[in-house]
Amino acid sequence: MNGLAPTTSCLIAKALKYDLRHQIFTFNGNLYSQDNGISMGAHYSPGLANIYLMNFDREMINSPSVVFYRRYIDDIFVILHKSYTVPSAKLETLKLRFSDTQRGNVVPYSTWCSGITLKR
Repeated sequence: MNGLAPTTSCLIAKALKYDLRHQIFTFNGNLYSQDNGISMGAHYSPGLANIYLMNFDREMINSPSVVFYRRYIDDIFVILHKSYTVPSAKLETLKLRFSDTQRGNVVPYSTWCSGITLKR
């Protein structure tokens, strides 16, 4: 880490690793332990998302197949050029979850973006 003594950097890294592996929180009076990911509301999650996705951002911005790309923390919206075909193996690794049902070749997104539909 820039400007910090190696021992300080090491201490920060160890504290972060410990915290990421020991995510305990309460919800509706019940105690939970989160096995994977960062708990909602963790103060460092936006910074970690920015660090983790920095190279991905650069790759998307410089890609000729990307028409539009925006990211807010860990939510990504991207529009690809219609001539670009995404390999199905790549789509499977994204673990996408859509809450709206596809009808034919159209997916409505009225739940979060009024009047917008995505068409294949």
